[in-house]
Amino acid sequence: MNEALTDQQRRILDFIHDCARRCGRPPTVREVCAHFGFRSTGTARDHLKSLRAKGALEHRAGEARGLHPTRPVHGLPLIGVVAAGQPVTSDENIEGFINLTAPFQGQRSGRTFCLRVRGDSMVGDGIFEGDIGVVRSQPTAVPGDLVVALVDNEATMKRLVQRANRKWLEAANPKYKPIPITETARIIGRVIGILRSYEGKINIVPA
Repeated sequence: MNEALTDQQRRILDFIHDCARRCGRPPTVREVCAHFGFRSTGTARDHLKSLRAKGALEHRAGEARGLHPTRPVHGLPLIGVVAAGQPVTSDENIEGFINLTAPFQGQRSGRTFCLRVRGDSMVGDGIFEGDIGVVRSQPTAVPGDLVVALVDNEATMKRLVQRANRKWLEAANPKYKPIPITETARIIGRVIGILRSYEGKINIVPA
């Protein structure tokens, strides 16, 4: 996908995904129009044209239900790299999409994303280099949560802890010192799952 989608475009794409998952087929243009309350099919076609231009959708000529997303129905974007140890600059460009199954099928792109783990700072929690964290975007968390935070504009995965009325980002490896939550260290998401493959690489669909 070459360009970022607007909120409306994401909603339309999610609707097409949902129809494909629930009904086994994508919606027609008229069904898109009816679902979103557009006054004419022309408005729906304009949005679909923009989705095609951005590489998120393709239309197969000759099919009444020819709207086909170019990424997996349950795909979540894989964004950059999370440093578990010495943080590295997070690459905000989408590297690809990961097709997830239960229990992550209900997670929506835009609210949930995936980040790759590097380093050994979380080995005490059983999180290793090469794992992929499934992260729900949110600016707050409670002590005990596994979070992704931006520290001086670099992303890192740590455990949120609280001591003496102050919150810290703590590694699960004694080699690394806790990082205090400050204006330059802020939470951007809570980790809701870790992906790991024992039989080969996780299938990532290129963006």
